[in-house]
Amino acid sequence: MNPGVAFRIPRLKVWQWLVLAVLALGAAAAGWFVLRRVDWVAVLAPIKDRPVLFFSALAVLPAVGAPMSPFYVAAGATYPLSIAIGGTVLAMSANIALSYLLARGVLHPVVERLARRFGYAIPQIPEKHRWMATLLIRITPGPPFCMQHYLLALGRVPFGIYLAVSVPVCGLMASAFVAASAGAKSSLATGSLTQVIVGVIVLVAIVVGIRALRRHLQRRAHMKVSEHGEIEADDSRDDLDDKHNPPKA
Repeated sequence: MNPGVAFRIPRLKVWQWLVLAVLALGAAAAGWFVLRRVDWVAVLAPIKDRPVLFFSALAVLPAVGAPMSPFYVAAGATYPLSIAIGGTVLAMSANIALSYLLARGVLHPVVERLARRFGYAIPQIPEKHRWMATLLIRITPGPPFCMQHYLLALGRVPFGIYLAVSVPVCGLMASAFVAASAGAKSSLATGSLTQVIVGVIVLVAIVVGIRALRRHLQRRAHMKVSEHGEIEADDSRDDLDDKHNPPKA
């Protein structure tokens, strides 16, 4: 077994997911009524007038622990959807690359101590598991966005694999949040709650879909998440497959 990252994955039943979905819809409705009373034109004016500064902040600040979700929401609520998604994905990709370089460079000792202090195991990822382990880490809930970058860097995942997996996976999820935020803004402007509800349903569907995909990939890749939340690779199953399917001459 190869020790992995200390993730805590919720194991919920179908009815529990349904309850969470209903609560999410209720929270969205309540938030909609509250947010309609806010003058968003005035609140978002400084961001709208400084797009370069905004997306530059998105590229840099999450590398030192700033949460990504406020940036996604602000981008979707401020800019046209094409600019919001394009700028967010571009800035997020720069942040992904910057975080890796910092973790492998000048901040390596600091990042390693920080990871251990917060209970994350430094992943020891064998070469044959690098692609799948990187994907699983990206789609498994647990560490903050920046910590995912640092753990993959500390696990010595090659920069090419790191970018090839991280950018499309994180970009897809970021785009969904930005689009949902843009839909919420439109709903606030028109006074319609429909788009907010649709956006929440789509986000819940994405979360459930990612959870199902993660479980499928874990089984297929002979990797699993232990009861303590660590990602482990079951090499014994690989050896068994090799015995039943020897390489052809």
